[in-house]
Amino acid sequence: MTLCRKSFRFVPLLALAAVGPAALGAALLPPGFAESLVVADLDSPTAIEALPDGRILVAQQGGRVLLVPAEGGPATQILTLPTINAQAERGLLGVVAHPSFADNGQFYLYYSTNQGGLHERISRFRLEGDEVVGGETVLVDFAVYQDAIYHTGGAMRFGHDGTLYVGVGDHLQQETPQDLRSAFGKIHRFLPDGGIPADNPFVGSGGGRLPSIWAYGLRNPYSLEIDAATGELYINDVGESTWEEINIGVPGGDYGWPDSEGAAVGPGEVGPVYAYRHTQGRCAITGGASYPAGGSFPTAYWGKYFFIDFCAGWVQTLARPGGDVDGFATGLEFPTALEIDAQGRLLYLLRGVESGSGNNTGKLFRISYSVDPGLLPRIVEPPPPAVNLSGFPLNYRQGYADGCASATGPERKDGTRFAADGNYRTGW
Repeated sequence: MTLCRKSFRFVPLLALAAVGPAALGAALLPPGFAESLVVADLDSPTAIEALPDGRILVAQQGGRVLLVPAEGGPATQILTLPTINAQAERGLLGVVAHPSFADNGQFYLYYSTNQGGLHERISRFRLEGDEVVGGETVLVDFAVYQDAIYHTGGAMRFGHDGTLYVGVGDHLQQETPQDLRSAFGKIHRFLPDGGIPADNPFVGSGGGRLPSIWAYGLRNPYSLEIDAATGELYINDVGESTWEEINIGVPGGDYGWPDSEGAAVGPGEVGPVYAYRHTQGRCAITGGASYPAGGSFPTAYWGKYFFIDFCAGWVQTLARPGGDVDGFATGLEFPTALEIDAQGRLLYLLRGVESGSGNNTGKLFRISYSVDPGLLPRIVEPPPPAVNLSGFPLNYRQGYADGCASATGPERKDGTRFAADGNYRTGW
């Protein structure tokens, strides 16, 4: 098949302005949601990590890592990588905290380096207070390459089992995703110290197959996410000229690239749970976040998967299971990452209209849910007590909040407030 060389590219972003968000400024959100600016003047930001204590790590493509206070404000630069190569889609592309960060302060970076030949690297660092201490611990050096400036991947996520999943792009070498001797076009799985888990699917299989490979047949898995409830791995694969994909990770799974893409799934291949076309200004899926049950958003959002498109500038939600997709926010200026913080708020990272060193157009926003109780419907005149002719105690069944929960008990809950405007049926 003949394939054109469409790429999700960081530079030059001015060429994408014609298909970018129509509204540049505050995002358009559903009723009850509000956003606040966490930090501005970011230089080509690529990734974020919300820490357990509320602080946020921000990775900038040129090799700088910023630490943002829990409730926003001026960011502190805590690290600059000395051997970075940030041409096109190279650079500092991923950041993730160790599952035990609260105890050990460890975080991981994925970046392109010229040291020992051009390649991507995973290194571990330790944060103590507001300072990085102890220097860099290099854990993984991927294969050296020569000319590729696109499809370098960079996503990292720790699974519920404590292993590290890493997305590496095909580096514009379409023969590599199906080659299990190549690191490119793959999902890799490591132990926290960079070792290989014994249950990786190709461990001991011989033939030069890399034991770190967990899944293959991918083009540019720029972002990953772990389902908050099930622990499943979401793989957001940036497509070529037609499709964007959301996949669920399967050990040893072949996701088809370059032989298939989007809705076309070949024999033995793993198809996406959702794919969308490059229409209506859409071009690249660049982030996703799984919303946990019990979060501060209404229950209708619990368990849903939030995802973003870089050019269309929107946030949408995918129901799991079920597959229904709904809009959530529009008007974002080239979003590159999504994250849920410890308070259940949605963070989104914007690269800005322009790109390149010194432009400082990037921003980080936080979306919260809050409803003014004075504007909500309220039961002010409950019906009179029921007449009990049975001789047995009466129970009242009362639905509250968003209609998704109810309770049964001997007391009426007079004055109940509801969490959204609408028409309600109340049983007594």
